[in-house]
Parts: sequence; structure tokens; C-alpha cells
Amino acid sequence: MMARLAGLLRARGAATSVEFALVAIPLLFFVLGIMELGRVFQYQTTLQHAVGVAARYGSIYTQDPDNPRPTADEIQAEALARSSTIAVDADVFTVTIDDVTEHQVVVSASYTYTFLFVGFLPWNSVTLGASATANRYID
Repeated sequence: MMARLAGLLRARGAATSVEFALVAIPLLFFVLGIMELGRVFQYQTTLQHAVGVAARYGSIYTQDPDNPRPTADEIQAEALARSSTIAVDADVFTVTIDDVTEHQVVVSASYTYTFLFVGFLPWNSVTLGASATANRYID
């Protein structure tokens, strides 16, 4: 009987499985956290690029030769087109054109990012924001 008990105490076959089980769960959380952080950076970078390009578009480009200034809707459509890699609606973007001189275009975005892996963090979403200002060329 004592020989069997001593044999069980010396057995190391399951130690690897137990160590893996202890390390696998924190490693999985770490990898999922890196993935979520990467997606947040992708959304933030895409929003910042979209508002920057849209503000520049609003300052120099036109589609109608009779109207040398793009409208707020055209600028918003340009921002939406530049953010096609992420799923956002047009109402994420806000375009403000200076009412007095019409020389300044401000494009801003506000998007609520919802995490894919809800429950790992104490919050479920974060609000991302971006803004860009461009001055229109004076004729």
C-alpha cells in the first residue's frame, strides 16, 4: 500500500497539463485584449484619416463647376467613403462650415465602439472622436 502511495506522489505525468491549464486562461485573455486594442486603434486611425481627407476635400474640391464650394452633405459623403473599412453610419460625421466667411471647414466624428469580447473589461464600449479643420482657398 505504501509503495503505491509513494508511486503516486512521484508521478509527474499530469504536471504539464495542470501548468498549461493555469497559463492558458491568462494567455487567452492577453491575446483577446491585444486584438481588441488593435481594433480600437484601427477605428480611431480610420476616423481621423476620414475627417482629415473630408476637411481637405471641403477646402479645395468641387463636383459642380457652377458652385465652387462643396456642400456639407458632399463633405459628409466624402468622409463616409473614406471610412469604408469600418462599419459606420453617415450620422457619425458632423460638418460645420463658417457661416460668415465660408472659409473654414470643420469635420468631426464621434463613434461609440462596442467591444467584441464583452465581459472581460469593466466597460462595454468607448467613445472615439476625431476632428479636422481646413481653410478654404479664397478666390
